[in-house]
Amino acid sequence: MRWNIIFNKIILILGMLSISLTQNQGDIHLVELMETKTAEEIIFELEADFSDIDLPLDIIYDVSLYRVEYHTVDPHNVPTIASGVIALPLDQSGPLPFFSFQHGTILRRTSVASVNGFDVISMWLGGRGYITLIPDFLGLGVSEMLHPYMVSIPSATAVVDMIRAGRHLCDSLNFSFSEQLFLSGYSEGGYVTMAAHKYIEEELAEEIQVTASAPCAGPYDLSTVMYDLMMTPEPYGSPYYLPYTVLAYDDVYELFTSPSEYFIPPYDTLLPPLFDGNHSGNEVNNVMPAIPMDIFHPEFVEEITSDPEHPLRQALQENDVYPWVPHAPVTLLHSIDDELVPVENTLNTYDYFIEHGAENVEIYVDNLGSHGQAASILLLAAIAWTEEFLISSLDVTFDYGWNMIGLPLIPENSSVEFLFPESAENSLFSYSGGGYVEETELIPGTGYWLRFNSEGSVFMSGELTEELTLTVNEGWNLISGISFAVNIAEIESDLIIGGSVFGYDGEYYEPQILEPGHAYWLRSSGDGEITISMDQ
Repeated sequence: MRWNIIFNKIILILGMLSISLTQNQGDIHLVELMETKTAEEIIFELEADFSDIDLPLDIIYDVSLYRVEYHTVDPHNVPTIASGVIALPLDQSGPLPFFSFQHGTILRRTSVASVNGFDVISMWLGGRGYITLIPDFLGLGVSEMLHPYMVSIPSATAVVDMIRAGRHLCDSLNFSFSEQLFLSGYSEGGYVTMAAHKYIEEELAEEIQVTASAPCAGPYDLSTVMYDLMMTPEPYGSPYYLPYTVLAYDDVYELFTSPSEYFIPPYDTLLPPLFDGNHSGNEVNNVMPAIPMDIFHPEFVEEITSDPEHPLRQALQENDVYPWVPHAPVTLLHSIDDELVPVENTLNTYDYFIEHGAENVEIYVDNLGSHGQAASILLLAAIAWTEEFLISSLDVTFDYGWNMIGLPLIPENSSVEFLFPESAENSLFSYSGGGYVEETELIPGTGYWLRFNSEGSVFMSGELTEELTLTVNEGWNLISGISFAVNIAEIESDLIIGGSVFGYDGEYYEPQILEPGHAYWLRSSGDGEITISMDQ
């Protein structure tokens, strides 16, 4: 009920803004709450759908999925509206990172998340604590133009403006987000990920910072690798990619006055209507020849192959996304066996990066099967790699006077002056051997008394702790928990004396849950170890 009330308020506020203010790129045009799933529902669906894949199901958040329409510009820099979805993890305990995922090639306008709702990416990433953005791209979803397929700048701006819209939505909901931004995608999504990262670092470095990106199996080298592939007289698994690219490039660059200048009959009249957003790639494949270049006039083939300055070849070169040097970490992932997007795209990109001084670039290529077979493996690897850069933040609140506190995560700096600058000087105490010990630094799992001269809160950033093994002594111990709430009744230990766990909020109380950032008295029946885990 609370979320519905907030949602209605947002609709009203945004409606008023759209009337009274000039719209900027990334401003929200419309937002709609599509669905909310609990962590349990997400785990159940992922287990059912991906039983044959070892998908890490460390899902801890309920997730609400919002359909968003936002202001952006088309390939000719004319204002327009695009759409996508934003998955928000609920009941956050601190600022959460953004993760923008770029989907693969889609032709039918309605085959997108803003129409179909939750998918594995929004459930999995959202449930693991990422504010997950999935832009539809221009020409898909609510956008009715021809999708600018493999055109770098409009691909990038659709992502960038979705990120801006995501920030606006979080602000409207008082939803705290960190400055971390991760990018990934597969196939066309790999291309768009690279285009967006390049655009952000070259044009928007002061506004947006990419934490890390992991483009997968993208056609980054259009002018050489993909051009040579498409102009080879051999069968190709997805022949519709070729007319998709040519028609999109004509829409942006005005390459011809009539499709018949490039395409032989019947393809000159048969193909263009199939790219109206109402047909699928398979429908186009069904009318395409097995060898894609057979749709072209022989004269056109001779002209383009003999002239490196041909307008189409120049446009392809303009939209290569490998000739740049990233500053944020990048890992390139590709299957050597990829028959649709050759691995040379990734190898050439990696070589260019290294030769031109890129310092934070990694590559992962292996025999992982075809373009379709490798997708899930590479995406799992990509997301696992990005998590190496993840810095989590948790909110720790405190009251005036004495507080029982603990570390909710592992920070880079564990000194009390750094973590709690508002605390009273020389007021941090642990408990050991039947007495209090003054401390200057905090240790995970240990509980402390700390005094404050006013109430407030601090955000702590660091590595999350999912499990701790505490060493306890017979009698009373001052302990703290992990980065996640744990039900005390589910902690398996014969050492804990029933009814002997106490928290403090101005007076002692008997808690049901060990909350992150809080400390608790615990009485043990003997010396030993107690394990606290998020799985309890």
